[in-house]
Amino acid sequence: MSVLKNIKYERFAQAVIKHGGKNSKLIMEDAGYKHSQSFCSQLRNKPEIKARILELQKVANKDDSILNLTKRLQKLKEIAMNPNVLPSVQVKALHEYHRQCGDDVNKVDMDVNANKVVTVVEIALPKKELEDMEAHEKADIEATEDIGQFLDDVEVRD
Repeated sequence: MSVLKNIKYERFAQAVIKHGGKNSKLIMEDAGYKHSQSFCSQLRNKPEIKARILELQKVANKDDSILNLTKRLQKLKEIAMNPNVLPSVQVKALHEYHRQCGDDVNKVDMDVNANKVVTVVEIALPKKELEDMEAHEKADIEATEDIGQFLDDVEVRD
């Protein structure tokens, strides 16, 4: 379903979402109607408006989920990078950050040397990605060897 053809119906559906469906007076005013509790109920029960409200609720819930995940990731990153937090807490935050991002984390280590924190995150890659990386590394090595052989074969002229 998309935007309702009747603009007042569309504004009504959006106002229901905006006000959490609770304040009929504000909902009606936002939609451009005079306040009437019974008319508000009638509008809510129209099939096209009811369907549109459900659609808008799904979008709102999805947006909230994305926003909540973004906030969670930001908070975990702040904890992981905060030097005033215990290293064990930083490690846990970093591990959870990568887990929330969908990384298959094998190990998160933190080493504190000379007031410098070094963090190592070991992420498991899918077999296909590992094979691709190995193929690229092998190709890079072969290309380097070819260049080296070429340079050995070229006479240096002064």
